[in-house]
Amino acid sequence: MKRPTYEIEHFKENYDYHRDFQPNKAFARSAYRLIHRVMQPEVAYEPESQQTLADLGEARAPQIYALNHLSNLHDQWTAAAIAQEIAPEMVGDIRVLAKDGFYNGELLAQLGVSAKYHRVLQPLMTRFVNNMGTIPVSRTKNHTENRALSLRSNQYMMDMLGDLLEEGHPIAAYFESTHNYVHPEKNLPLKSGIGHLAKRTLAPDKTPASIVPIGVSYGRDYTPVAVGEAKPKHIRRAQVYIGKIATVEHGMSINDITQLAAVNLQNATTRAFELYDQRAQ
Repeated sequence: MKRPTYEIEHFKENYDYHRDFQPNKAFARSAYRLIHRVMQPEVAYEPESQQTLADLGEARAPQIYALNHLSNLHDQWTAAAIAQEIAPEMVGDIRVLAKDGFYNGELLAQLGVSAKYHRVLQPLMTRFVNNMGTIPVSRTKNHTENRALSLRSNQYMMDMLGDLLEEGHPIAAYFESTHNYVHPEKNLPLKSGIGHLAKRTLAPDKTPASIVPIGVSYGRDYTPVAVGEAKPKHIRRAQVYIGKIATVEHGMSINDITQLAAVNLQNATTRAFELYDQRAQ
């Protein structure tokens, strides 16, 4: 396969590459285990959700992991640690949506890496995140000069993700798309992408997707880092709560699915913060 350029103008080639790309599972599983050892999340489950998750994994049924979004720099590592905890047999098959800053140098710049090192470091980062199962998303708010192109790119990506779901690859994403640093325990409205994605599994010849809400808490202490932005003071031993798992049904609209996911994710997030608070007492 030809390596993609990750320029938005070449979105078809980029996503065709990710449709067929197979991460190195030995590498991915070793990396996930290491991240889990470092992050050490505390995981609790809604009654029956742990068994439901195991059953879905054994059946290779379509799964969408919906997580709340708390931090620009830490959520990807926390997600890897959570995946290793709740579905280790799926590591290497899970695909995680991430902003395309992981691929175009924006993340390196955010981390304070000098631009003169990007040419060497970016290919290494791209190879690493690809083998972790990451797929880039070109968010319209980050491509205002190419909004129409970004929308076409996202449509094509959704079709590709639908194919991956059908093949048994769980899709994990932060469907809020941004953060609520003022009240991190309260999720922002979910983007309709989760509804569009799940709707693709409701064709007569397909298995409907199950939405797995994963609430995460780093606690309530955040440190301001810029205007309107902050970072959690503690990221290790995040409290995680796997909420009520719901399978989408025929007749549900995109809005119905999005609202169902939002309610279940908020309930899981609320419970994660409650359990973190109990630990802190």
